[in-house]
Amino acid sequence: MIDVNNADAFATLSTVGEFLASPPSPLSLDDGVEVRELALLQSELPPEELDRVWAWIVVQARAGNSSWKVAAAWLALPLLRQVTSDADGQYLTLRRFLAALESIDVTLPGVLPRLIRGCIQGGA
Repeated sequence: MIDVNNADAFATLSTVGEFLASPPSPLSLDDGVEVRELALLQSELPPEELDRVWAWIVVQARAGNSSWKVAAAWLALPLLRQVTSDADGQYLTLRRFLAALESIDVTLPGVLPRLIRGCIQGGA
């Protein structure tokens, strides 16, 4: 059980993301790649492939699938941790990330880096 009164935002996100990535029915891409596998492989993907995957994730998140919003933030968590570590900054960073998911142009290259930049600058 998550104690939201005593957990920082990133720790809570990590716990919920792990739940979405776990059996018996882990969240997966259309091609069957599970989010846990993607989390491990995304740093090794060529930029064009990473953009394709992140564009798909953003579209899923925008379609109203809250699981994909959480999964997107969970997949970006290693980079989000580089943006801030204090509790107040974590909440602001997550709010900005979720806002960037709604506004980012997925037809342009560098989807994930632009999402992270949106967390720093307050827009994508």
